[in-house]
Amino acid sequence: MRYVGKTGITKILFLLFFIFLIAFATFILPHIDMKWLRNRIAEEASSRLKGKVLISHAYLSLLPQPHIQLKGIRIKSTHWGEFISEDVGILLHLKPLLKREVALKRLSLKGPVFNLILTKGAIAKGEEGISYLRKIMEHKIPILELEGGRINVLRPGERKPSFKIKALEGSIVPKGEEKIELRLRFSSNVASRMELIARGDPALGRGWFELSAKGISLGKLIPLIGWKGIYATASRMDLHVRGEAKRWDKIKLRLEGGDFRITFVCKGREQQIRGRSWEGVLEREENLWSGSIDSLELLTPSLRLSAWAKGKRGEYFSFLIKGKGVSVEEIRKMALKLMGEDETVKEIFHILQAGEVSQIVCSGEGKDFREALDMEHNVRIRGTLSGGKILVPAGPLPLEEVSGEAEISQAVMRAWDIEARLGRSLAKRGMLTIGLIADRDIFHLEAEIEADAEDVVRYLPMVLQGSGMEKEIKRFQEVKGWGKGRLVLGEDIHDIRPKVEVEDLQVSFRHELSPWPISLEEGKLSFLEGVLSWKEVKGRWGKSALAHGAGRICFAGDRPSLEISHLEGNVILEEMGNWLMSSLGLEGLKSLGGELELKDMRLKATFNPLQAEDVSFHAWTDDLFIHPSFSSNALLLKRGEIRCDNGLGLKTSGDDRIRTFGKVAWKADNILWRDYNWKNTEGIIAFKDHGVEITVARATLCGINFQGNVSPHGDLTTLEFQLWAKGADLPQTISCLGGKALIEGKFRLEANIKATGKKDPFYQTSQGTLVFYSKKGRIYRWTLLSRLFSLLNIIEYFKGKFPDITKKGFPYDKFTIKGELKNGLLQLKEAVIDGPAMKIVGEGKIDLLKGEANLVVLMAPLKTVDVVINHIPVLGKVLTGKSGTFISVPFSIKGSLYNPKITPLPPSAVGASLWGLLKRTLQAPMEMIKPVLPKK
Repeated sequence: MRYVGKTGITKILFLLFFIFLIAFATFILPHIDMKWLRNRIAEEASSRLKGKVLISHAYLSLLPQPHIQLKGIRIKSTHWGEFISEDVGILLHLKPLLKREVALKRLSLKGPVFNLILTKGAIAKGEEGISYLRKIMEHKIPILELEGGRINVLRPGERKPSFKIKALEGSIVPKGEEKIELRLRFSSNVASRMELIARGDPALGRGWFELSAKGISLGKLIPLIGWKGIYATASRMDLHVRGEAKRWDKIKLRLEGGDFRITFVCKGREQQIRGRSWEGVLEREENLWSGSIDSLELLTPSLRLSAWAKGKRGEYFSFLIKGKGVSVEEIRKMALKLMGEDETVKEIFHILQAGEVSQIVCSGEGKDFREALDMEHNVRIRGTLSGGKILVPAGPLPLEEVSGEAEISQAVMRAWDIEARLGRSLAKRGMLTIGLIADRDIFHLEAEIEADAEDVVRYLPMVLQGSGMEKEIKRFQEVKGWGKGRLVLGEDIHDIRPKVEVEDLQVSFRHELSPWPISLEEGKLSFLEGVLSWKEVKGRWGKSALAHGAGRICFAGDRPSLEISHLEGNVILEEMGNWLMSSLGLEGLKSLGGELELKDMRLKATFNPLQAEDVSFHAWTDDLFIHPSFSSNALLLKRGEIRCDNGLGLKTSGDDRIRTFGKVAWKADNILWRDYNWKNTEGIIAFKDHGVEITVARATLCGINFQGNVSPHGDLTTLEFQLWAKGADLPQTISCLGGKALIEGKFRLEANIKATGKKDPFYQTSQGTLVFYSKKGRIYRWTLLSRLFSLLNIIEYFKGKFPDITKKGFPYDKFTIKGELKNGLLQLKEAVIDGPAMKIVGEGKIDLLKGEANLVVLMAPLKTVDVVINHIPVLGKVLTGKSGTFISVPFSIKGSLYNPKITPLPPSAVGASLWGLLKRTLQAPMEMIKPVLPKK
């Protein structure tokens, strides 16, 4: 075969093509009606696209191959919008064309413009759009080539498109068996560059596609989504989407996003979100759709999450979001910026202020997306918090280091298994319920607590605002210690009613009304409905020890009430005696001291003003020191008992001073006063408006019985006592009273004393009577009598006649003293020692305060016969009263009772009353009694 060069082959091909064009123009063109063809194309397009089609010009072009060229094409549809193109090339199949049928083989669009209008309800009518597109795809699709195209998407009323595609290039190519292949490249106002590849069966809606987008601008995408009031700036992200469809209504998309940085602007406030690459899935089947994000890591705010959502248009929408490592501070800051106007969101993050949520699940459902996100009714959030800070509305109480589980549902936050710290106090196994909106007034807080006492004083008044206990707690100072128990607060945020139970405690504090610290070492406390109760409380008040305390305080109403049902302890009166006297209005006492062993104290009281009744207690003491205002000397009770059986009370007088009223019974084995020891004592202490009255029901001093009372009246104190003895042992009484005389015998005593005064009534204004009687006794030692006998022995008549009484004693038949007390002076009306050998009578005064005497004594020895004459029947004259003479000697006794000055007196110094006393004693006529004086 002869070789043909390349130039020859080209010439041959060109010749054949030229011959084809001549044949086409000669045999085919005459059979093509361009007018008919233009109209036929317009009708076909109008039918398929449901719009009005206008074609300005249509002509046949032979180069580069025979095709129809359309100019000035415009298609308008009320369904989708508008199409404009100045140049459209159509390659037709020739055989159908000769039969006056239009069969498109290829479409070439240069610079086409698509103006797509999203009519109102377009999304809701999306199903109609898909059905419409399916009908278009059921027809045989020609090869479509695009070059320099644009797509503008407009919303109703918009003049400028909200979404624009430009530089659109690509093709749609049939691939046999009714499959097509789509390849498009373009840019938009949302992404800098996008590429779409798809292949499938349009009639069945079966196939796959891939979409790659570079530099997606979220700032332009957000307005398209319809989030009003939220904008994003400087925000770019890459996205890759792989999709698969088994039919038109069953589609699955896999999405992969790159690292991104978003700056949101919401109501003028900026919030940045940064994240790393992420993956997700979006599926649709018939009217159901679902989507998920498998893994999304946010750097700002710090969060790792996955999400899932599904819905059915017009019927329901639900979502589920799971997160890990959520920083509450960052989420709080972002949420308050973007959604701070939402009441629920604002309240949530007013309460939840810091911490980390290791696990969080957020879900919601509703008829649509907006309803599903309704925080008040449909959103449910559950998470695990650690290291949190919560501001509990009650107070508010700033909880720190909070950990536990929490859930938010229907605008109510519930938490459980809570552990938290408040100041230095710890809470465990807690539960918390808080309503987050005005219509949800629910509040409940419950926890086991290990409370620092200082925190209790600081924070509990915040919870108890407006209550009486709030004011009372604020009066506590220098509080230290701890307590273990349970705290419950609820149930209405506007009416919080605390319940506190303390099982173990050890605290100390000062109260503004107490000068000493108070400590509680053990016991149980509870507070409920405004009532503070305690039992088995043990502690100290200053140096005093308290035990087994039980009682309650009710703070309800304007008049709080106190009830002590039981209290024991050891009360140190040296420390608190003066405070008790001033606080309880014990004006009849100067001071108190000693120690009381308190048993079973009980009282009931109300305040504002103070009023207490039914006070009872039982106390023992080994040494109780009492200094009454009526005496310059104190009393000391030894081995005593004090008892009050509901007979004591307290009240506030008009001058706001506390007054004590009622009676207290006392007993004591011994009472020491002024070096005297009263035994077997008992009596009553009566607290009255005018002071403290002391009644001695029984007392024994050196064999002498006492009864009486002490009653104050203003600045004055009145004492009334009765003394008596019957058959008492005289030597024991004298020795007990500190006397040095030794006198044997029994005696009887009757005395009445009444005194009134300020400091020492006994020596100021006093009066009384005294009767002493003893018989058949013997005086062995009495300094006064011994010195009188000594003086008698130096008188010439009696010289050497009176022996020392310490050896044999001086016997007496009667020893009588009668006197009257007045202003501290004992006025002796009669003082008689009637002995067989001597008659002694006296009268005068004894100053009991100074211990001094001023007495006149007549001594009449009965042995005058031996002295004057050798024989006088003395005894006969004494007994019969016949004439005879007795000798008497007068003496003056002045000065100290222990060392008096004794001086003989002239007869003229002796009063008639004393002579009469001697006469009655001797039972002899007056003229028989002749006084005698010792010679000078």
